[in-house]
Amino acid sequence: MIDEAQKLMLKFKQEKFAINLMTMVILAPIVEEILFRQLMFKTFANYLSKFMAGFIVSLLFALIHFSFTDALPLFIASSFYVYLTIKSESIIPAIIAHVFNNGLTFFSYFYLLQHF
Repeated sequence: MIDEAQKLMLKFKQEKFAINLMTMVILAPIVEEILFRQLMFKTFANYLSKFMAGFIVSLLFALIHFSFTDALPLFIASSFYVYLTIKSESIIPAIIAHVFNNGLTFFSYFYLLQHF
C-alpha cells in the first residue's frame, strides 16, 4: 500500500515546485489556521472549556489529514497551534509555526527526492 508520504513524494515528481510550495507551505497553513483555530476553536471555546475545545479541534485536525500513521504528530502539532493561539490571543503565531512546520516537511521531502 502507498501511504500519504509516498503519495506526496510522487506528486512532487509530477507537479511544479512553486505550485506545491505555495499550496502546501503558505496557503494550507493559513486556511487551516483560520478554519481550525479562528473559527472552530473559538466557537467551541464559547461552549466548552478551552482544554476540551482544543482537544476536539486537534482531534478533527488530525482526522481530516486521513493518515493513521501521522495522526498523533498532527494532533500534537495542532495542540501546539491551539496553545499559541490561546497565549497570544491571535492566530498569527500559529500560522507562522504551521508555515514553518509545513516548510520543514516540504523541503525535507524535496531534498530526499533529489538525493535518493
